[in-house]
Order: sequence, then C-alpha cells, then structure tokens
Amino acid sequence: MPAKAVSLGDMRERVQILAPIDGRDVIGGLVRSWNTIATVWARVEEMSASEQYHREQVQTSAQFAVTIRFRADVTTNQRIVWRGRRFEISGRPNPDERRRFIRLTCKELFTDAAAGIDATPYLLDDDSVLLFDDDGTTSLTDEAA
Repeated sequence: MPAKAVSLGDMRERVQILAPIDGRDVIGGLVRSWNTIATVWARVEEMSASEQYHREQVQTSAQFAVTIRFRADVTTNQRIVWRGRRFEISGRPNPDERRRFIRLTCKELFTDAAAGIDATPYLLDDDSVLLFDDDGTTSLTDEAA
C-alpha cells in the first residue's frame, strides 16, 4: 500500500535525531554515547505492534513510520527520540524520489538491561540529559555530567 501523501501541516510532532559517538573508557573498552544532531518536525505513525512469549520472557516489538523533511545526513545507524521514547532507524525511503520528505522506518527500543538493550543516556540539545532506568522509566536532568 503506498504511503499517504505528506503535507507540512501533518508534521505536528517534534523529534530529535541522534548520532552515535564512539569512544574508549579508561581500560580501553568501547563506550557509545548519543548526541543530538537535529530537532525537527515530524509525523509519527504506529505501523505495527506485537508481543511474543519466548523462552519464558515477553518480547515486545513496535514498528513506526517517522516522516520528516528530506535530510541527506540521516542514516540507519542513527536514532530518533520522540516523547521520551527511543527508536532505531531501520530504513529511510524517499517516497516520491523528489527529495522533499523521508519516511523513516523505525523500531522502538525498549529499555531492558537484562536483554542487552542499550540504556545509554541521551544528550539533548538544551544540555540536559534524558536517562533510561532499568524499569523503563525516563528521567530528565538539568545538565550533562
């Protein structure tokens, strides 16, 4: 099914685009942090959601489409933050090939340290830090540490 035509009036949500920054800790281990590269207007739509019971654990999955104005610098190794929720970009099709919009296919990341999901704090563009706790809650600090 083709995507609905996009107009600027449909973009009512603010999302942050985050890029990874890899570094090393004091003993040489890889440390990944996320830096906000842009805050943009977007249309966010849930495409699908599922919950499965596998190996005595509930596994939740949610797919979203995030439509933004065309940006050449958006890649699939970046992430989106919307309303405190984190999304991994899995695709970035250009629906009409006119370089007006990008419809990012995203998978929601659920905070679960036991499952090995990244719980790295996010540096927001106002120098505050969005933290994801082990129980899935978020907290916002006033400034980066």
